[in-house]
Order: sequence, then C-alpha cells, then structure tokens
Amino acid sequence: MGDGMVLKLEGFREFDAKLKRLVPKVAKKIVRQATKAAAKNTLKRVKENAKSMIGGEMGDLIARNAKVFVFKHQRRGSWGVQIGMDPREKRFIHISTVGKRSYIPSAIEYGHGNARPIPYIRRAWAETKQQDVKIMGRELKKGIEREAKRG
Repeated sequence: MGDGMVLKLEGFREFDAKLKRLVPKVAKKIVRQATKAAAKNTLKRVKENAKSMIGGEMGDLIARNAKVFVFKHQRRGSWGVQIGMDPREKRFIHISTVGKRSYIPSAIEYGHGNARPIPYIRRAWAETKQQDVKIMGRELKKGIEREAKRG
C-alpha cells in the first residue's frame, strides 16, 4: 500500500512502557489483537466501498475476499497489518491475449489503461484512520488491564 496508508501513532508511550513490563510473548499478543481490531474497522469500510463504488459481480467478489493480514516479521515497537485479497482467489488474475498478467483489484484501485481509478481501499483508509487510532488505544488498554489482573 502507498505512503498514505501508514498510520504513525503518537502519544502511546504510556502503553509502550506498560507493554515493556510484560512478558514479550504476551505483549506481542496484546498488540497483535489491538492492531487487528483496528484494521477490521477499515476492512468493514473496504467491503462496503467495494460493493457501492465498484458494484456488480467484481465488487461482490472483492468484498467477499478482502481480509486482514498481520505482518509475519515485525520489529519491536513497530506493528503492522495489511488489508488485501485472499491469494487463493484465481478470478482476480487476468491474462491478456499476449500473456500479460494483471491483478484486477489493483487495476481497479489505481486505474489501468484509459480506465480511471476507483480508490475503494484508499478512501476507506482516509475515512477510518482516526477511528482506528481510538480502537487501537482502547484495545491496548483492555489487553494490558486484562494481563495486569492475571498478575
């Protein structure tokens, strides 16, 4: 995804300090859950946008196959997720008569040839990123408090 889809959180030092006091495996779990919960908010909007902005059979196909993927390799203090399409869906690949392969969801998002872009993912991100920050903060707080109660 482009630079506009990176969310840098400021003011989360309190959470970071509390997370560092936890066992690393538990802290990672809390952050992964919070990050995924925030991304699900955007995912919901991506699916709505696919149906309304693209419409038809392809809009429904994109909405059904959009998923949240948590990055496998993450550095301490940096976490990420991506909203993408299920890689097992073969109908997203278009092969032209000359053998050129195109990925249909990207062609729709960014445009192709003379077709204008339909930024269903970028618009969803712009509309939900402030809510995502609040959701992530709330989920981090819940997770830290849950672990504090466990002792």
